[in-house]
Amino acid sequence: MVESILEFLEPKPIRMILRLVVLGFVSMVASLSIQPENSASPGSNVDELYRANGLMLQGGVRYSGVSRENYSDGSLQSETFWENGKREGLFSSWYENGQLKEKRYYRGNRKEGEHLGWYENGELRFQFNFLNGNYHGSCSQWYSDGSRYSLFHYENGEEVGSQQMWEANGRVRANYIVKNGRRYGIIGSKRCVTISE
Repeated sequence: MVESILEFLEPKPIRMILRLVVLGFVSMVASLSIQPENSASPGSNVDELYRANGLMLQGGVRYSGVSRENYSDGSLQSETFWENGKREGLFSSWYENGQLKEKRYYRGNRKEGEHLGWYENGELRFQFNFLNGNYHGSCSQWYSDGSRYSLFHYENGEEVGSQQMWEANGRVRANYIVKNGRRYGIIGSKRCVTISE
């Protein structure tokens, strides 16, 4: 999905800046210390959890249980369920003010089902659907004021059917149809396919 959105961003320096921001965020998240549910306090004798090769481990063993991350004030930041080192079931995260930020579901470390995200003001930010880790069905995003940003349709990770994207002012940014793997319509101000009149 990020790549689909990047495709619409012009000029290319904006795309590069966005990639750097995303990479910076991923690096920051990867460096967070995660405590298992049964961890009494920092410095306790319970081994910290850590990620390696896509698995959550504790003392070198695949972890099963719940991990929670807290903000510096002690309020809950996120909660993840694990089975045999893999994300399994519900993942939830919250803003510092307690507002729900995301609800995502996993099966065997793969995204599954409906994933929802909200802005700090409570407005819906995204609604994605997954099947076996791939986008499947409709995927929508909204601006923080509640106006729609995008509406895409997928089948097993591939764009299909109607795809639409809007500017914050409501102007259409993209409006095209994907049929047999080809795009027909308009992306930004560029035509996907030359239209003969």
